[in-house]
Amino acid sequence: VHEVYAIRFADNPSGTRGHYFLGTAGTPADEPAPLNYYFFVLRSAEGDILVDCGFTSEKAAEWDRPHFAEPWDAARWLDIDPATVPLIVLTHLHFDHVGGLRGFPAADIVLQEEEIAFWTGKAATRSEIARLGSLPDLHTVLDRVYEGKVRFVRGDAQVTDGVWVHSVPGHTPGSQAVRVRTASGDLLLAGDAAHFYEEVEQSHPFSIFTDLVQMYDSFDLMNSLVPAGRVIPGHDPRVFERHPAVPGLEGRVVRIA
Repeated sequence: VHEVYAIRFADNPSGTRGHYFLGTAGTPADEPAPLNYYFFVLRSAEGDILVDCGFTSEKAAEWDRPHFAEPWDAARWLDIDPATVPLIVLTHLHFDHVGGLRGFPAADIVLQEEEIAFWTGKAATRSEIARLGSLPDLHTVLDRVYEGKVRFVRGDAQVTDGVWVHSVPGHTPGSQAVRVRTASGDLLLAGDAAHFYEEVEQSHPFSIFTDLVQMYDSFDLMNSLVPAGRVIPGHDPRVFERHPAVPGLEGRVVRIA
């Protein structure tokens, strides 16, 4: 049984529905759609596991994103020593989910084989794909591969007691969601298989994908894995509206379960 926390380390307050959604889901394309950047902490008696690890201030400056803390410093908000984090589940290899990896030097990684194959294959250099990746971050991942610190999985797998990964392709070919056993039942951290609640609740696809049909199928799979309302999207500001703040860390950390 785990506690689950979301750590907010950056924002994009200037996004619009036309930018983020395929089509406009029946609303004006210029309607504001702010987006938050999170990574997640799974806490149990056995220690803390991270789901994703954010991106750095350098990348935030490149993308003009308000950035509150380096991910390894944000982890310290929950009294986590970044030097000793043992395990990070990477939902996929876009820059905003893997860029903080260098700040967690001891961590093993859980990653879908299909994801690393995609980012080292010919499609990775195409402009609309390459802009969401980061060669320095990929080098950091490959260093962990050669250090024997990457646990590759194919499809669905158990990570540890009470934590499972599920293949949810579409956004990227090797995207994975993380199912967590909590005191209130299982919940699913969607990563970018769902950026916003309405993707899984109303089947509104995100504008960035490698396979639209797979994206729709992944919405269905995620909804089948946990009860309604238990899929936690990777970027929705309403995560912080639906869950209570950790005292003293208002606006920065919420406890999901």
